[in-house]
Amino acid sequence: ANEQDINGAEIGSHSTKFFNSIHQIDLVPTISLLLGLPIPYANIGGVAPTLLPPLTSSSTTDGRRQSHEAPYTALALALNAAQVWNYLNDYSKSSKAFPAAALKELKERLEEATRVFQLAMGEGEEESDDSLAWREAAGLFKVFLGEANELGRRVWTKFDTMGMGFGIFGIVC
Repeated sequence: ANEQDINGAEIGSHSTKFFNSIHQIDLVPTISLLLGLPIPYANIGGVAPTLLPPLTSSSTTDGRRQSHEAPYTALALALNAAQVWNYLNDYSKSSKAFPAAALKELKERLEEATRVFQLAMGEGEEESDDSLAWREAAGLFKVFLGEANELGRRVWTKFDTMGMGFGIFGIVC
């Protein structure tokens, strides 16, 4: 089980930073899904759930309103997480830039999110489409996407201060 208290009731305080921010890199997967297009293969951005259209709820046989947003959001994030994992996994086979331990941890995070997603799908008609399992799966996928993005940024964003100094010196002189 995950030690970070992701129980679905409040998705987890550690994941709120991934839900409260929208970065430029997150627009590509979001717009792709909104247009019904596949997410570009080499994009490591995460779908921004707040930009997904609200889904109308439907009435159940006993007259209650049932929301369909949680499954839709979880599915969008699951598709996005699979695309990001495929890219990072393929990239790591041709380049040893990613630490093996970090990839292993990411894979475990994705497997946990997938397990919860599959449980939510298996709940059937007994639960509402807005169940805690769907919300927990969405939270886990969003945390995975945030951590994958951070890993990419750590590995690919390196500054060679000595090289920059020589470049500035060359321009000035």
